Order: sequence, then structure tokens, then C-alpha cells
Amino acid sequence: MKKIFLAIVFLGACVLFSVTASAQREASSDAKVLDGTTALFDAKNFVNGEGFGNSGVPVDITNIGAKVQKTFSKNFGTRDAVRWSQLAKNIYLAQFDLDGRKTNAVFANNGFMVYAVTYGVAKDAPKEVRSLLRSFYPEHEMGATFQVRYRGATYDNAWADRVAWIVNLESEDNIVIARVVDGAVDELGKLEKKMETKKVRKGKVIIPKQ
Repeated sequence: MKKIFLAIVFLGACVLFSVTASAQREASSDAKVLDGTTALFDAKNFVNGEGFGNSGVPVDITNIGAKVQKTFSKNFGTRDAVRWSQLAKNIYLAQFDLDGRKTNAVFANNGFMVYAVTYGVAKDAPKEVRSLLRSFYPEHEMGATFQVRYRGATYDNAWADRVAWIVNLESEDNIVIARVVDGAVDELGKLEKKMETKKVRKGKVIIPKQ
């Protein structure tokens, strides 16, 4: 079962790139400071809530630009303990707790928030998200959840702040990675469970005398 879990969470981390990839591309053109560098997740650490595989070089808050700090405050308010690090040239990572949940947020030096990921469990997802997933997957139980905040195009091609929920769902037969954005559900991946059968060694059957 452990192998199945590791496989599905790896898949979950990989498919999450489809949510953030467009935001990262937009950041590179809009912010003009990424220099083609993309901050990638380490899949295992990402799903375990341990943060980024490469946490960069620690930096003091005094070395973080005012625009980055302003965007951080706008999105997350004032936080007592924030670990800042530099992932690449002009790219900064903030690691902190948001209402008791681990959160990683990546910013460009001009204040553009590339994306933020908050780790959680089923109860952390909004009621409407949980209800929607139950209607699509009535036989599945919700597991780990990932709230992804990013800025990207909406269905009518408007530019806006977006929120996606990536959720692990498990049944007796399979594990599903589902994504919910603006009330729409799409399945990002599925892993079928293989039932192990034990081999029974044939032998003589001895019937005691009556």
C-alpha cells in the first residue's frame, strides 16, 4: 500500500504543474525577471508537506524587496514566522503556516506572485468542493488536499486571481487525483489497485480414521 501511495502522490505533484505552468509562463513575460528559470517542486517532499526540494539560500526579510513584501501582505496578511529564501535570480520563496497549514509561496522581485500552495486534508477544502467531489466520486474518500493560488486566464480569457484544489480520492479499487477550478471537476490521474493473491502450496489431505 505504501508503494501505491508514493506512486499516486508523485503523480499528484506532477499533474499540479499543469495548474501552475501557465502562471509561471505568464510571470516570465509579465514580470520579466525570471530569466527562464522555473522553481520546480520535489514531488515527494511536496506531497509530504515538507516544502520544496530546493529551498534555496536563506535570506533576511530586510533583503526582500518592498514590492514582494507588499504582495505577500496583500495575500496573507501579517505572519509572525516566515522563512524567506532565494531560489534563483530575483525569485523568492516564503514558507509559513496559514491557519495551521503549511504554505509555500513563490514571488518574482517585482512583486508578482507566481503561485502559492497550501497543504491540507479533506476538511480544509471548502464545503462546495467536497460536495462536488462526493457527487462525482461517491465511493471514494478524500485524502490530502492542495490549495493552489495563482494568477491566470479565466474561461472568458480575463486575467484574474485563481484558486485550484487538487485532491486525492481513494476507493477500494483505485486512487484518483482530481482538480476543481471554478466549480468544474477534471480527473488528472488514476491508479488502479492490484490485489495480491497468496499462493497455496498443494499437499496431501490426511483424513483421520474413524
